[in-house]
Parts: sequence; structure tokens; C-alpha cells
Amino acid sequence: MPTPCESPVVIISDTNLNTGSLRERARWLAGLGVKDMTIRYFPVRPLIELIRMDQQRPYPVGASVLREQLLKIQPEDAYWGAVEAGLLGNN
Repeated sequence: MPTPCESPVVIISDTNLNTGSLRERARWLAGLGVKDMTIRYFPVRPLIELIRMDQQRPYPVGASVLREQLLKIQPEDAYWGAVEAGLLGNN
């Protein structure tokens, strides 16, 4: 099994990725020799749209969970700042 340094791509996917854990993951990857990371930021959808989509799922999480998740999402720049801090070894 290849290490992240030997793989062309490492994907980190997280519903509520916070900047602290992203910074730590970037720091870990930098320690393995990774020098470049890309973020694929998905813009937030309106709550009502998320509720409608959730109702179509076999196991809906409900409006209150969706509302809590929306409150945790940060602007894209915050995630880029965390990656840069991790790759550069900053806090």
C-alpha cells in the first residue's frame, strides 16, 4: 500500500471539517513530503433545499441536524488558511 507521498492524490472528505483538524492533517502530510494541496469547496445550499433533499433519503437526519451542520461551515478562505498554516508549520 503506497504512502501519501507515493500516491498522486490523497482525498480528505469530512462533513464538518474544522480548520483545526485540517491544519493538523496538512501538517502531517507536509511531514510526509507533501508540498501542495488543493481544496474542493462546495458552496452551502439553502436550508430548505437541504431539508427537501434529506426527506428523499432512506434515513433522513432531520432539519435540526442540518441546521447544526450549516452553522459549522466556514468560508472557503478559512480552510485555505488552515492548509497554508499546516504546510508551513505555523499554528
